[in-house]
Amino acid sequence: MILQQIADTLQQNVKSGQLVLDATTIDSIRIGEFLRVINVPNFTFLNAEITTSDNRVALTGKSSLLGAQNIGLAIAFSEDNGAISVNLSATLPNAAIPGASWLSLEDVSISLLATSTIVTGTIIGVLRTGSERVEITLTLEAGMEVVWRAEISRISLSGITQAFLNNTSSPSELPNVEFSDIAISITPATRAFSLNATSTTQWNFANSRNALGVQVGVTLSRSVMEDSSSQIDANILVTGIDALTVVEELALSNFNLNFRWSGSDWSLSGDVSAQLYEQMFALSASYAQMGNIRTLMLTAATFTRELVNLRNVGSLNLSHLEIFIEGQAGETSSWQVSGSGSIRVNNVFDIAGNLTLARRDDGNASLMFMPENSSVTVVLPPDRQMSVMLDFDGFTIVRRNAENQATSWMFTAMAKNSLAERVNSSSTLTISGGKYQYNICQFVKYYALVNLDTKRV
Repeated sequence: MILQQIADTLQQNVKSGQLVLDATTIDSIRIGEFLRVINVPNFTFLNAEITTSDNRVALTGKSSLLGAQNIGLAIAFSEDNGAISVNLSATLPNAAIPGASWLSLEDVSISLLATSTIVTGTIIGVLRTGSERVEITLTLEAGMEVVWRAEISRISLSGITQAFLNNTSSPSELPNVEFSDIAISITPATRAFSLNATSTTQWNFANSRNALGVQVGVTLSRSVMEDSSSQIDANILVTGIDALTVVEELALSNFNLNFRWSGSDWSLSGDVSAQLYEQMFALSASYAQMGNIRTLMLTAATFTRELVNLRNVGSLNLSHLEIFIEGQAGETSSWQVSGSGSIRVNNVFDIAGNLTLARRDDGNASLMFMPENSSVTVVLPPDRQMSVMLDFDGFTIVRRNAENQATSWMFTAMAKNSLAERVNSSSTLTISGGKYQYNICQFVKYYALVNLDTKRV
Protein backbone atom coordinates (compact mmCIF):
# COMPACT_ATOMS: atom_id res chain seq x y z
CA MET A 1 0.00 0.00 0.00
CA ILE A 2 1.47 3.32 -1.09
CA LEU A 3 1.34 6.47 1.05
CA GLN A 4 -1.44 8.03 -1.05
CA GLN A 5 -3.68 5.04 -0.39
CA ILE A 6 -2.99 5.39 3.35
CA ALA A 7 -3.89 9.08 3.22
CA ASP A 8 -7.13 8.34 1.32
CA THR A 9 -8.15 5.60 3.77
CA LEU A 10 -7.55 7.86 6.75
CA GLN A 11 -9.50 10.70 5.16
CA GLN A 12 -12.45 8.42 4.43
CA ASN A 13 -12.65 7.45 8.12
CA VAL A 14 -12.81 11.02 9.42
CA LYS A 15 -16.35 11.75 10.65
CA SER A 16 -17.12 15.27 11.87
CA GLY A 17 -13.45 15.84 12.61
CA GLN A 18 -13.15 12.55 14.54
CA LEU A 19 -11.17 9.52 13.50
CA VAL A 20 -11.19 6.13 15.25
CA LEU A 21 -8.11 4.14 14.31
CA ASP A 22 -8.07 0.44 15.16
CA ALA A 23 -6.28 -2.71 13.94
CA THR A 24 -8.58 -3.11 10.91
CA THR A 25 -8.63 0.48 9.64
CA ILE A 26 -5.58 -0.09 7.46
CA ASP A 27 -5.16 -3.85 7.11
CA SER A 28 -1.59 -3.95 5.82
CA ILE A 29 -0.19 -1.49 8.42
CA ARG A 30 0.73 -2.73 11.91
CA ILE A 31 -1.45 -0.32 13.86
CA GLY A 32 -2.61 -3.31 15.90
CA GLU A 33 0.94 -3.70 17.24
CA PHE A 34 0.75 -0.21 18.75
CA LEU A 35 -2.60 -1.02 20.32
CA ARG A 36 -1.22 -4.24 21.76
CA VAL A 37 1.83 -2.47 23.13
CA ILE A 38 -0.15 0.28 24.85
CA ASN A 39 -2.93 -2.15 25.77
CA VAL A 40 -5.84 -0.12 24.33
CA PRO A 41 -8.57 -1.13 21.77
CA ASN A 42 -8.15 1.91 19.48
CA PHE A 43 -6.88 5.45 19.03
CA THR A 44 -9.59 8.11 18.92
CA PHE A 45 -8.53 11.42 17.36
CA LEU A 46 -10.50 14.63 17.82
CA ASN A 47 -9.88 17.53 15.42
CA ALA A 48 -8.08 15.01 13.25
CA GLU A 49 -5.80 16.44 10.57
CA ILE A 50 -4.08 14.53 7.77
CA THR A 51 -1.10 15.99 5.95
CA THR A 52 0.92 14.45 3.13
CA SER A 53 4.31 14.90 1.51
CA ASP A 54 6.38 12.95 -1.00
CA ASN A 55 7.37 10.20 1.44
CA ARG A 56 5.29 10.88 4.54
CA VAL A 57 1.67 10.97 5.75
CA ALA A 58 0.97 12.42 9.20
CA LEU A 59 -2.17 12.01 11.32
CA THR A 60 -2.46 14.49 14.22
CA GLY A 61 -5.16 15.45 16.67
CA LYS A 62 -6.27 15.45 20.27
CA SER A 63 -6.59 12.10 21.97
CA SER A 64 -6.41 10.18 25.26
CA LEU A 65 -3.38 8.07 26.00
CA LEU A 66 -2.00 6.28 29.10
CA GLY A 67 -4.54 7.96 31.34
CA ALA A 68 -3.84 11.48 30.05
CA GLN A 69 -6.71 13.34 28.43
CA ASN A 70 -6.81 15.81 25.51
CA ILE A 71 -3.16 15.47 24.59
CA GLY A 72 -1.55 15.97 21.22
CA LEU A 73 -0.97 12.64 19.44
CA ALA A 74 0.82 12.12 16.13
CA ILE A 75 1.10 9.00 13.97
CA ALA A 76 3.35 9.29 10.93
CA PHE A 77 3.58 6.85 8.01
CA SER A 78 6.85 6.85 6.05
CA GLU A 79 8.02 5.01 2.94
CA ASP A 80 11.58 3.86 2.28
CA ASN A 81 12.35 1.75 -0.76
CA GLY A 82 8.76 0.59 -0.87
CA ALA A 83 8.65 -0.40 2.83
CA ILE A 84 6.21 1.40 5.11
CA SER A 85 7.09 2.24 8.71
CA VAL A 86 4.83 3.82 11.31
CA ASN A 87 5.89 6.12 14.13
CA LEU A 88 3.75 7.19 17.09
CA SER A 89 4.84 10.09 19.28
CA ALA A 90 3.30 12.12 22.09
CA THR A 91 4.26 14.35 24.99
CA LEU A 92 2.15 14.01 28.14
CA PRO A 93 2.15 16.00 31.40
CA ASN A 94 1.54 12.74 33.24
CA ALA A 95 0.84 9.13 32.34
CA ALA A 96 0.31 5.67 33.75
CA ILE A 97 2.75 2.96 32.70
CA PRO A 98 1.10 0.34 30.44
CA GLY A 99 0.18 -2.68 32.54
CA ALA A 100 0.97 -0.82 35.76
CA SER A 101 -1.72 1.85 35.98
CA TRP A 102 -0.94 2.33 39.67
CA LEU A 103 2.42 3.84 38.65
CA SER A 104 2.22 7.44 37.51
CA LEU A 105 4.94 9.32 35.62
CA GLU A 106 5.36 13.04 35.01
CA ASP A 107 6.85 14.89 32.03
CA VAL A 108 6.34 11.88 29.79
CA SER A 109 7.37 11.38 26.19
CA ILE A 110 6.47 8.23 24.26
CA SER A 111 7.81 7.04 20.93
CA LEU A 112 6.86 3.82 19.09
CA LEU A 113 8.14 2.56 15.74
CA ALA A 114 6.69 -0.32 13.71
CA THR A 115 8.32 -1.70 10.57
CA SER A 116 7.42 -4.76 8.55
CA THR A 117 9.50 -6.90 10.91
CA ILE A 118 9.83 -5.32 14.36
CA VAL A 119 8.18 -2.96 16.83
CA THR A 120 10.34 -0.83 19.13
CA GLY A 121 9.59 1.93 21.57
CA THR A 122 10.51 3.96 24.63
CA ILE A 123 8.66 5.77 27.38
CA ILE A 124 10.65 8.42 29.23
CA GLY A 125 9.34 10.15 32.34
CA VAL A 126 9.86 11.23 35.93
CA LEU A 127 8.77 9.15 38.90
CA ARG A 128 8.16 11.23 42.04
CA THR A 129 8.47 9.51 45.42
CA GLY A 130 8.16 11.94 48.28
CA SER A 131 10.99 14.44 47.83
CA GLU A 132 12.79 12.29 45.24
CA ARG A 133 12.64 12.94 41.52
CA VAL A 134 13.64 9.76 39.69
CA GLU A 135 14.14 9.67 35.93
CA ILE A 136 12.98 6.44 34.30
CA THR A 137 13.25 5.07 30.78
CA LEU A 138 11.15 2.08 29.71
CA THR A 139 12.22 0.12 26.66
CA LEU A 140 9.84 -2.08 24.69
CA GLU A 141 10.37 -5.78 23.99
CA ALA A 142 7.59 -6.87 21.62
CA GLY A 143 7.94 -10.55 20.85
CA MET A 144 5.32 -13.21 21.49
CA GLU A 145 4.57 -11.22 24.63
CA VAL A 146 4.84 -7.45 25.11
CA VAL A 147 7.21 -6.53 27.94
CA TRP A 148 8.40 -3.11 29.08
CA ARG A 149 11.80 -3.14 30.75
CA ALA A 150 13.33 -0.28 32.65
CA GLU A 151 16.54 0.56 34.43
CA ILE A 152 16.56 3.33 37.02
CA SER A 153 19.96 4.83 37.71
CA ARG A 154 19.21 5.93 41.28
CA ILE A 155 16.46 5.53 43.88
CA SER A 156 16.36 5.10 47.66
CA LEU A 157 14.74 2.28 49.65
CA SER A 158 11.99 4.61 50.86
CA GLY A 159 11.50 5.74 47.27
CA ILE A 160 10.95 2.14 46.15
CA THR A 161 8.42 1.38 48.87
CA GLN A 162 6.55 4.65 48.36
CA ALA A 163 6.43 4.40 44.58
CA PHE A 164 5.79 0.69 44.14
CA LEU A 165 4.02 -0.25 47.40
CA ASN A 166 1.36 2.46 47.47
CA ASN A 167 3.18 4.96 49.72
CA THR A 168 4.26 2.30 52.19
CA SER A 169 7.08 3.22 54.57
CA SER A 170 10.19 1.05 54.53
CA PRO A 171 11.08 -0.86 57.75
CA SER A 172 12.07 1.80 60.27
CA GLU A 173 15.07 -0.20 61.53
CA LEU A 174 16.83 -0.08 58.18
CA PRO A 175 18.88 2.81 56.80
CA ASN A 176 17.51 4.52 53.72
CA VAL A 177 19.74 2.63 51.29
CA GLU A 178 20.58 4.20 47.94
CA PHE A 179 20.22 1.82 44.96
CA SER A 180 21.57 2.08 41.44
CA ASP A 181 20.88 0.04 38.29
CA ILE A 182 17.40 -1.04 39.33
CA ALA A 183 15.82 -3.51 36.89
CA ILE A 184 12.04 -3.38 36.25
CA SER A 185 9.86 -5.62 34.07
CA ILE A 186 6.18 -4.97 33.19
CA THR A 187 3.90 -7.22 31.13
CA PRO A 188 0.80 -5.20 30.09
CA ALA A 189 -1.31 -8.21 29.02
CA THR A 190 -1.11 -9.91 32.42
CA ARG A 191 -0.33 -6.79 34.49
CA ALA A 192 2.60 -8.69 35.98
CA PHE A 193 5.36 -6.52 37.43
CA SER A 194 8.78 -7.20 38.93
CA LEU A 195 11.63 -5.14 40.38
CA ASN A 196 15.13 -6.14 41.45
CA ALA A 197 17.78 -3.97 43.09
CA THR A 198 20.91 -4.51 45.18
CA SER A 199 23.24 -2.22 47.08
CA THR A 200 25.89 -2.26 49.78
CA THR A 201 25.86 0.20 52.67
CA GLN A 202 26.73 0.78 56.31
CA TRP A 203 24.12 0.13 59.01
CA ASN A 204 24.94 2.47 61.91
CA PHE A 205 23.96 2.10 65.56
CA ALA A 206 24.39 4.62 68.36
CA ASN A 207 25.97 2.22 70.87
CA SER A 208 28.14 0.16 68.50
CA ARG A 209 31.87 0.58 68.11
CA ASN A 210 31.64 0.10 64.38
CA ALA A 211 29.00 0.12 61.66
CA LEU A 212 27.78 -3.10 60.09
CA GLY A 213 28.56 -3.52 56.41
CA VAL A 214 25.51 -5.05 54.70
CA GLN A 215 24.30 -6.01 51.26
CA VAL A 216 20.66 -5.09 50.74
CA GLY A 217 18.60 -6.71 48.01
CA VAL A 218 15.04 -5.73 47.10
CA THR A 219 12.71 -7.92 45.06
CA LEU A 220 9.17 -6.88 44.25
CA SER A 221 6.54 -8.71 42.21
CA ARG A 222 2.91 -8.18 41.30
CA SER A 223 0.76 -11.17 40.44
CA VAL A 224 -2.80 -11.17 39.08
CA MET A 225 -5.34 -13.76 40.23
CA GLU A 226 -8.01 -15.50 38.15
CA ASP A 227 -10.63 -13.08 39.46
CA SER A 228 -8.49 -10.17 38.17
CA SER A 229 -7.51 -9.12 41.68
CA SER A 230 -3.81 -8.52 42.22
CA GLN A 231 -1.27 -8.72 45.01
CA ILE A 232 2.13 -7.12 45.38
CA ASP A 233 4.77 -8.98 47.38
CA ALA A 234 8.11 -7.50 48.35
CA ASN A 235 11.22 -8.80 50.08
CA ILE A 236 14.13 -6.83 51.49
CA LEU A 237 17.05 -9.20 52.08
CA VAL A 238 19.80 -7.92 54.38
CA THR A 239 23.06 -9.90 54.48
CA GLY A 240 25.89 -8.94 56.79
CA ILE A 241 29.29 -8.55 55.14
CA ASP A 242 31.25 -8.50 58.39
CA ALA A 243 30.72 -8.68 62.16
CA LEU A 244 29.29 -5.97 64.39
CA THR A 245 30.73 -5.31 67.83
CA VAL A 246 27.79 -4.10 69.89
CA VAL A 247 29.77 -3.66 73.10
CA GLU A 248 32.76 -5.40 74.60
CA GLU A 249 32.09 -9.16 74.87
CA LEU A 250 29.07 -9.04 72.50
CA ALA A 251 29.46 -9.29 68.72
CA LEU A 252 26.87 -10.13 66.05
CA SER A 253 27.68 -11.77 62.71
CA ASN A 254 26.20 -13.78 59.83
CA PHE A 255 23.21 -11.48 59.42
CA ASN A 256 20.53 -12.98 57.18
CA LEU A 257 17.33 -10.97 57.57
CA ASN A 258 14.26 -11.05 55.34
CA PHE A 259 11.74 -8.21 55.62
CA ARG A 260 8.62 -9.34 53.76
CA TRP A 261 5.65 -7.29 52.58
CA SER A 262 2.46 -9.17 51.74
CA GLY A 263 0.07 -6.34 51.01
CA SER A 264 -0.66 -5.06 54.51
CA ASP A 265 2.41 -4.97 56.74
CA TRP A 266 6.06 -5.94 57.08
CA SER A 267 7.00 -9.25 58.66
CA LEU A 268 10.49 -10.41 59.58
CA SER A 269 12.34 -13.71 59.55
CA GLY A 270 15.94 -14.83 59.41
CA ASP A 271 18.86 -15.57 61.69
CA VAL A 272 21.94 -13.96 63.23
CA SER A 273 24.93 -15.38 65.11
CA ALA A 274 25.99 -13.84 68.42
CA GLN A 275 29.23 -14.28 70.35
CA LEU A 276 28.65 -13.50 74.01
CA TYR A 277 31.60 -14.01 76.39
CA GLU A 278 33.17 -16.40 73.86
CA GLN A 279 29.98 -18.49 73.68
CA MET A 280 28.18 -18.72 70.32
CA PHE A 281 24.39 -18.35 70.02
CA ALA A 282 22.08 -18.87 67.07
CA LEU A 283 19.41 -16.16 67.13
CA SER A 284 16.10 -16.11 65.26
CA ALA A 285 14.83 -12.79 63.92
CA SER A 286 11.23 -11.64 64.23
CA TYR A 287 9.10 -8.64 65.09
CA ALA A 288 7.84 -8.36 68.66
CA GLN A 289 5.27 -5.97 70.06
CA MET A 290 6.72 -4.01 72.98
CA GLY A 291 3.92 -1.79 74.26
CA ASN A 292 2.77 0.29 71.29
CA ILE A 293 6.05 -0.18 69.46
CA ARG A 294 7.00 -3.00 67.09
CA THR A 295 10.62 -3.99 67.63
CA LEU A 296 13.18 -6.04 65.71
CA MET A 297 13.96 -8.92 68.06
CA LEU A 298 16.72 -11.55 67.95
CA THR A 299 15.93 -14.46 70.26
CA ALA A 300 17.91 -17.55 71.27
CA ALA A 301 16.17 -20.81 72.09
CA THR A 302 15.32 -21.23 75.76
CA PHE A 303 17.94 -23.30 77.58
CA THR A 304 20.51 -22.82 80.31
CA ARG A 305 24.12 -22.23 79.27
CA GLU A 306 27.19 -21.36 81.25
CA LEU A 307 28.68 -18.14 79.89
CA VAL A 308 31.56 -17.64 82.31
CA ASN A 309 33.28 -20.08 84.69
CA LEU A 310 35.51 -18.88 87.53
CA ARG A 311 37.50 -22.10 87.82
CA ASN A 312 35.24 -23.91 90.30
CA VAL A 313 34.60 -20.73 92.29
CA GLY A 314 31.53 -19.42 90.50
CA SER A 315 29.77 -18.97 87.20
CA LEU A 316 27.47 -16.80 85.14
CA ASN A 317 24.60 -18.76 83.56
CA LEU A 318 22.04 -17.71 81.00
CA SER A 319 18.65 -19.31 80.38
CA HIS A 320 17.16 -16.90 77.85
CA LEU A 321 18.65 -14.27 75.52
CA GLU A 322 16.98 -11.48 73.57
CA ILE A 323 18.73 -8.76 71.60
CA PHE A 324 16.67 -6.02 70.04
CA ILE A 325 16.90 -2.66 68.30
CA GLU A 326 15.66 0.38 70.15
CA GLY A 327 14.83 3.56 68.25
CA GLN A 328 14.63 4.38 64.57
CA ALA A 329 17.02 3.99 61.64
CA GLY A 330 20.38 5.67 61.44
CA GLU A 331 22.36 7.14 64.29
CA THR A 332 19.41 7.14 66.70
CA SER A 333 18.98 3.36 66.72
CA SER A 334 20.79 1.21 69.29
CA TRP A 335 21.05 -2.40 70.34
CA GLN A 336 19.60 -3.53 73.68
CA VAL A 337 20.11 -6.82 75.50
CA SER A 338 17.89 -8.81 77.83
CA GLY A 339 19.24 -12.11 79.15
CA SER A 340 17.70 -13.88 82.12
CA GLY A 341 19.97 -16.12 84.19
CA SER A 342 21.93 -16.28 87.43
CA ILE A 343 25.31 -15.42 88.89
CA ARG A 344 26.77 -17.85 91.40
CA VAL A 345 29.66 -17.95 93.83
CA ASN A 346 29.95 -21.43 95.33
CA ASN A 347 28.81 -21.66 98.95
CA VAL A 348 28.28 -17.89 99.06
CA PHE A 349 25.32 -16.84 96.88
CA ASP A 350 23.30 -17.77 93.83
CA ILE A 351 21.41 -14.75 92.53
CA ALA A 352 18.86 -14.67 89.70
CA GLY A 353 18.82 -11.61 87.49
CA ASN A 354 19.10 -10.15 84.02
CA LEU A 355 22.08 -9.50 81.74
CA THR A 356 21.58 -6.09 80.15
CA LEU A 357 23.32 -3.11 78.60
CA ALA A 358 24.08 -0.30 81.04
CA ARG A 359 25.41 3.19 80.42
CA ARG A 360 28.74 4.04 82.02
CA ASP A 361 29.79 7.44 83.29
CA ASP A 362 31.80 8.02 80.10
CA GLY A 363 28.63 7.67 78.02
CA ASN A 364 29.53 4.25 76.59
CA ALA A 365 27.58 1.08 77.21
CA SER A 366 28.73 -2.22 78.70
CA LEU A 367 27.18 -5.51 79.71
CA MET A 368 26.05 -5.77 83.31
CA PHE A 369 24.22 -8.41 85.32
CA MET A 370 21.43 -6.82 87.36
CA PRO A 371 20.19 -9.04 90.24
CA GLU A 372 16.48 -9.41 90.92
CA ASN A 373 17.06 -9.45 94.67
CA SER A 374 20.17 -7.43 95.38
CA SER A 375 20.50 -8.11 99.12
CA VAL A 376 22.79 -10.99 100.10
CA THR A 377 24.08 -12.01 103.55
CA VAL A 378 27.56 -13.50 103.52
CA VAL A 379 29.12 -15.30 106.53
CA LEU A 380 32.81 -14.41 106.76
CA PRO A 381 35.67 -16.75 107.60
CA PRO A 382 37.70 -17.74 109.49
CA ASP A 383 35.38 -18.34 112.48
CA ARG A 384 32.13 -17.51 110.61
CA GLN A 385 31.03 -15.38 113.56
CA MET A 386 30.83 -12.29 111.47
CA SER A 387 28.60 -11.66 108.47
CA VAL A 388 28.17 -8.93 105.95
CA MET A 389 25.00 -7.92 104.11
CA LEU A 390 25.64 -6.70 100.60
CA ASP A 391 23.16 -4.72 98.50
CA PHE A 392 24.39 -4.89 94.93
CA ASP A 393 23.88 -2.28 92.21
CA GLY A 394 24.94 -4.75 89.52
CA PHE A 395 27.77 -7.06 88.46
CA THR A 396 30.33 -6.37 85.75
CA ILE A 397 32.09 -9.33 84.18
CA VAL A 398 35.70 -8.45 83.38
CA ARG A 399 38.07 -10.38 81.10
CA ARG A 400 41.57 -10.95 82.50
CA ASN A 401 44.11 -11.89 79.85
CA ALA A 402 47.58 -12.53 81.23
CA GLU A 403 50.36 -13.04 78.68
CA ASN A 404 50.63 -16.64 77.44
CA GLN A 405 47.79 -17.74 79.72
CA ALA A 406 44.22 -18.80 79.07
CA THR A 407 41.44 -16.27 79.45
CA SER A 408 40.17 -15.83 83.00
CA TRP A 409 37.28 -13.79 84.32
CA MET A 410 36.44 -11.63 87.29
CA PHE A 411 33.11 -10.46 88.72
CA THR A 412 33.06 -6.95 90.19
CA ALA A 413 30.15 -5.17 91.83
CA MET A 414 29.55 -1.96 93.69
CA ALA A 415 27.54 -2.63 96.83
CA LYS A 416 26.31 -1.05 100.01
CA ASN A 417 27.24 -3.21 103.00
CA SER A 418 26.26 -3.56 106.61
CA LEU A 419 28.85 -5.31 108.79
CA ALA A 420 27.40 -7.02 111.87
CA GLU A 421 24.33 -4.83 111.29
CA ARG A 422 26.08 -1.89 112.94
CA VAL A 423 27.81 0.16 110.29
CA ASN A 424 26.82 1.01 106.71
CA SER A 425 29.41 1.83 104.08
CA SER A 426 30.13 1.59 100.38
CA SER A 427 32.33 -1.25 99.15
CA THR A 428 33.54 -3.10 96.13
CA LEU A 429 33.08 -6.87 95.86
CA THR A 430 35.64 -8.54 93.61
CA ILE A 431 35.39 -12.24 92.76
CA SER A 432 37.87 -13.87 90.43
CA GLY A 433 38.79 -17.35 89.33
CA GLY A 434 40.59 -19.31 92.02
CA LYS A 435 39.65 -16.97 94.90
CA TYR A 436 37.08 -14.56 96.14
CA GLN A 437 37.82 -11.46 98.13
CA TYR A 438 35.81 -8.76 99.85
CA ASN A 439 37.31 -5.30 100.22
CA ILE A 440 35.28 -3.40 102.78
CA CYS A 441 36.56 0.06 103.55
CA GLN A 442 35.74 2.99 105.81
CA PHE A 443 34.00 1.14 108.62
CA VAL A 444 34.21 3.09 111.84
CA LYS A 445 32.31 2.87 115.10
CA TYR A 446 34.17 1.49 118.15
CA TYR A 447 37.28 0.87 116.04
CA ALA A 448 39.74 2.97 114.16
CA LEU A 449 39.86 2.69 110.35
CA VAL A 450 39.72 -1.02 109.47
CA ASN A 451 40.58 -2.66 106.16
CA LEU A 452 39.11 -6.18 106.10
CA ASP A 453 40.58 -8.35 103.36
CA THR A 454 39.35 -11.93 103.42
CA LYS A 455 40.70 -14.26 100.75
CA ARG A 456 40.30 -17.86 99.77
CA VAL A 457 42.81 -19.44 97.38
